[in-house]
Amino acid sequence: MTEPPEGAVVPFLLNTDDVEADRYSVNPLRGSIVETGQSAFPAHGVRTEGLRICESFMKKYEGILVSAEEASMIQHHLENEVRYVDAVDSMKYDQLEKLSDQLGIQLVLPALRMPLETLSSERTDGPMHRLVRQAHGGYETISLLYGFMGRNITKRKTLLLAVPHSSKGFGSKRAASGRLVFENAELKAVEVRYRPTLLYPNDVDKSDVSVAKACDDLSVEAKDILEYSFLKTPASPQFALYSVLSPEAAAIWHGVGSQQGREVVRSCCSVHSAHSKRLVFQDVPKPHRGIPLQLDLVASRMLRHPKHGNIDASVGTVNLPEILKNATSARVLKAGELLRSAGSGSGET
Repeated sequence: MTEPPEGAVVPFLLNTDDVEADRYSVNPLRGSIVETGQSAFPAHGVRTEGLRICESFMKKYEGILVSAEEASMIQHHLENEVRYVDAVDSMKYDQLEKLSDQLGIQLVLPALRMPLETLSSERTDGPMHRLVRQAHGGYETISLLYGFMGRNITKRKTLLLAVPHSSKGFGSKRAASGRLVFENAELKAVEVRYRPTLLYPNDVDKSDVSVAKACDDLSVEAKDILEYSFLKTPASPQFALYSVLSPEAAAIWHGVGSQQGREVVRSCCSVHSAHSKRLVFQDVPKPHRGIPLQLDLVASRMLRHPKHGNIDASVGTVNLPEILKNATSARVLKAGELLRSAGSGSGET
């Protein structure tokens, strides 16, 4: 970097616990996730009871997406944890310890779960609760946020700034469609419709698309959002909103424009900028002033499975010390070229 950072650099992993457990069809538990009715649950709400390794998944993807040894480790952690996210973290840190021994480097990677773990553990006057309330604090504020996220509120009111969960546990933003109901300029309700939907494929088989199965309809009164309590009204705020409460001074994306959507990055940078200028969330403290440095792993230089060419291979399926001899590359994304103005919403989905 032109100006290297001073002091210690502490990497950490932001675990988004509001996404589906098999979002990209890479989860060896996929069959049982669907069978137990949890495919449209946010990962935060998934329980391990009834989950098991899918034989058909292993037959197709063993040595490509996951190894047999890793599958055994996953099953072990499922049997010792009640919550899916805890089993995932246990597996992750087991692997990190093995990699430390393999590479001769003590690898340390703290993790932070957002937004649901944060919402469920903080008081109603906490910053995440205040963010949900203030995001819905009037037509003007909602309109501003729509613009920063590439929408025009006068054309379409279907972007839900926070997606209420169903009483059945559904919380998939992909499976949810909804609208904001206004009376004049006053928000009256948030309506949500959950229906089965396809999610995303893995890198190996583009026709193998994961699924979120959900069917429910709900309407949440505006007061339950404006006087927000997660315990009373569970909901998932949009990533571009809650990312402003993450403490990093820099963020690393993976292959923007190829593996990673550019519009998500634009939304995040635009909301960060607006928060820094106190255009939104005036009473919500921002851990990092300004827009964090935005780094992007160049898609063409990312580490890939040497035989199958996929970037979503698990560490157990490759010879990692050998692969690490290959060069990777990162570029700096210029925030000024990513920012949207308040009135730039296009009305597109």
